[in-house]
Amino acid sequence: MSNLSNPELWARIESHRFPTIKNNKHFVDYIAAETEIPYKDIESVVHEYRRYVYLGSGLIEFQSQ
Repeated sequence: MSNLSNPELWARIESHRFPTIKNNKHFVDYIAAETEIPYKDIESVVHEYRRYVYLGSGLIEFQSQ
């Protein structure tokens, strides 16, 4: 993402690795196998989730000021 107000926070969110799930599968692999949704679509959803977390944390920070 460009023009971030808190690039360190984004780096932490982006580097977070979801835990392995059932049968030692990575989160994205597990969802792909269980739902038959294409891998690239799941990766896109995970990226959007990360953006949501980043934006939500900015809102919490703003409200606490």
